[in-house]
Amino acid sequence: MNPEHKAEDPNTIKGQHAACWGASELAGQVPIVGKLGSAAVNLVCGQSERKKEYQEVLPLLRHQIAQENPHMPTVLRFAAKLTSTASFGACRHNFRRHYIDGKTSGDITSVDADRVAKLPPNPDDIMYGFW
Repeated sequence: MNPEHKAEDPNTIKGQHAACWGASELAGQVPIVGKLGSAAVNLVCGQSERKKEYQEVLPLLRHQIAQENPHMPTVLRFAAKLTSTASFGACRHNFRRHYIDGKTSGDITSVDADRVAKLPPNPDDIMYGFW
């Protein structure tokens, strides 16, 4: 069996990607569903990817904060990456203000370790409006 993923054989696509593979394109071709259905598929699949990314970046950020000064570029990059996993707009502003540095805009110049410590390992446990 070829290890590459093939669009014509969904059995070769692992996990969540199988549900998302081409579904947005397919939904856009159905006249009744159209662009709205395509957007809904992208929203669900994108949220799944953001959740996975959050769960990968959070432990790295916590480790870097424990090892380095919160003003170090590595810590700031991980904090920016974690912030980008929150939904765009007010949720992202709220997430940053409550869990990262207390600000809602501008560059992240330092990370508040106490705020980061409040982050749950699963983003589903973050209060509505913050992720």
